Amino acid sequence: MMKQFITTQEMKTKRALGIALILTAIVGLFSTVMLTMNNQDLRQGATGEAVQLRLSAVENNTQNQPSATITITPNRTMSVLVEILPTNAQPTATDFVLTYDPLSLEYVSTDLFTANFGVLLKKEVDTTNGRIRLAIGKQPDSTATGTQHLVSFTFRTKNAVGNSAVGIDAQSAKIAATGLTNNVYQSPTTPINLTIAEEASETLKTTIQLAFKFAGLPVEHNPNFLPEAARAQTVKITLQNMATGEITVPAAVISRFVVGQTDGLSQYFSLSNPLASTTLATGKYNILLKGPKHQQIRFCKNEQIADYRCQITDGIDITKDVEHTFNFVNKPLACGDLPISGTNKDQQDGVVRVTDYSFMVGCLSKRTDAACVARADCNADGTVTNLDMDLLLETLSTAYDQ
Repeated sequence: MMKQFITTQEMKTKRALGIALILTAIVGLFSTVMLTMNNQDLRQGATGEAVQLRLSAVENNTQNQPSATITITPNRTMSVLVEILPTNAQPTATDFVLTYDPLSLEYVSTDLFTANFGVLLKKEVDTTNGRIRLAIGKQPDSTATGTQHLVSFTFRTKNAVGNSAVGIDAQSAKIAATGLTNNVYQSPTTPINLTIAEEASETLKTTIQLAFKFAGLPVEHNPNFLPEAARAQTVKITLQNMATGEITVPAAVISRFVVGQTDGLSQYFSLSNPLASTTLATGKYNILLKGPKHQQIRFCKNEQIADYRCQITDGIDITKDVEHTFNFVNKPLACGDLPISGTNKDQQDGVVRVTDYSFMVGCLSKRTDAACVARADCNADGTVTNLDMDLLLETLSTAYDQ
């Protein structure tokens, strides 16, 4: 009798999984069919059905707001944000080509906002002609409406002083929407006006470069197991003046994976652009570092060892208007504070606790689910497995210093 009960339960589970896979396939098929239809008239001025794409850009490692106009100096990184602005239509997928001047910009990475539009259907990067084609579908379980983030592209500026533009190819862009058979993209999308300007006369500033690691990444310490998309990780950096107690506003900084040039065994992350300040005072500081799925770690010593716990008298000497480099690789950032809070369930709440554990447990049964991978794949191998759970459990056993 018990054996029959277990078999029935297993059949129900398999049936439920089968239905879920079929629904996902239907959504993907619908999106693909809609986006590969013959070109139709663009929906300029279509009442209630037009859907627009909006572009904005911001220099990374600054507190500036994204804008349609950006002035930036050479050898800096910038992010181009693409948003979708629906009216009455309910967009389900979009296929567009982002255009840029390859003489002015070097393509770095593509980052999807997986909470809503996170089903990658096609990605083609042509760095020679400056064209990136991206087709993405909406998550089957997403109920988001209104303006939504689609994707963020990261570029590095070249030594090509002058003006150029980043835009959407209006003739090839397509947007599919629920219940509509036509292309609802409203053309054209306002391009970003980019100016690469010469460096101004040198202004004295304090710069801070960091070397650090993420626990469990890359898998087996093998760089070949680290996907290109995971080689750029955003971290938040906060400085606390130990004499005054003053804490700086957290700065979101893009870091890049580095492999040592000598033996290839030295692997770590460093900031794409050093953290810079013209107002930071000379003094002793604690540096608080937090990863996108990670517990915040307090560093109070250069080359701090893994099991050292900071004392109130500890501090790292930082001198105004001097370049600093600190080595934090001995204490990797620990997996734990998963981005599962907030309205869209994609924000960190600042602590490592049972809710993070419960979310990861739920993801173990759907290892490659896009939402799970985006939030709980701590070792960046593309799946949520017991390796990620081991990293989280290790953090839970020692979590402090949030």
